[in-house]
Amino acid sequence: MTRQIIWDPTEDPTDRGDNARFRRYAEQALALGATHVVISRLPLSFWQLEDPRDPHPEWASWPVWSMVQPSLFKVAVPAALESWLPKDEAERNLALLRERGDILRELGLHAAFYGNDPMWLPEGVYEAHPDWRGAQAELLRLARLPYFSPCIDHPEVLAMYRWAMAEVCRAVPELDLFSVFTNDSAGGVCWSNSYPGDNGPSACKHRPRHERIAGFLTAIQDGARDAGIEVAAQITGFVHYPELHLRMGANQYVDGKDAQGKLWSSGILGNSWFANHVYPSVGVPKVFTFLEETERALTADTDRVLVTFGPGVEPLLMDLYRAFREQPTGGPAS
Repeated sequence: MTRQIIWDPTEDPTDRGDNARFRRYAEQALALGATHVVISRLPLSFWQLEDPRDPHPEWASWPVWSMVQPSLFKVAVPAALESWLPKDEAERNLALLRERGDILRELGLHAAFYGNDPMWLPEGVYEAHPDWRGAQAELLRLARLPYFSPCIDHPEVLAMYRWAMAEVCRAVPELDLFSVFTNDSAGGVCWSNSYPGDNGPSACKHRPRHERIAGFLTAIQDGARDAGIEVAAQITGFVHYPELHLRMGANQYVDGKDAQGKLWSSGILGNSWFANHVYPSVGVPKVFTFLEETERALTADTDRVLVTFGPGVEPLLMDLYRAFREQPTGGPAS
């Protein structure tokens, strides 16, 4: 397989609806050797701030929780959820993705979707469908209300995810990488150590965890196949179960590994907003961290490299990346 270089646009949420900016970023990525660009950085989902008693979806002034996270049902709303999720916003988001796919097709690039699933759903969903209620997933010390994700052991829930994935792939046929993290940001998987600990409905408590995870990834891959696409699918968030990946199927990854132990990617991530200790002072890059990570990532035995920048540091770090590709360094002295 030709090595894939995945570029992830800055995570500043204020410009996520600007596809003119996305085009400029994709053109820069192409010039620097990228093969894929992450398309799923979407406008904030303000509808998730549905209860003024609880700031948890936003986490006070900086939205690192659910409203900043992409998820499939924020892009394609299944008919069974239309009474509770804003279909108009999903249609807007899908239109953004479709336009981004058109841009990438024009440039000869592929698309990657990075998000958070299974994402929590409004309480009304579970009042109407009690057997869909899955894990309680909020960070207890910040939240004032409980948040529940849908149970991915339930066949009707899996069918909705399969349908949503097919809709996204029909809109963006360039999409061949899908990665979500869970057990964080009010997303969670039953009986898999979310913030409140192991929890979920009794109906799925004794199902082997690897079957649950593989079943979800298979539903995602089957949805892509319904649209005529093969995708590699990853889910992360299972640090307490380091052997889970050993039971996965073809092109399925858990926490960065497939069943043979092959890594999903190496990463250049230290300047992302979450990893950068100088944030929220934007525009202060960690230059040596970036170069050290670039050395390791580009020499690692991986099929993919993920390149992520934080807000305000892209121009300088892109210049550094370009210079490194032209004349690689080999340690601090060089």
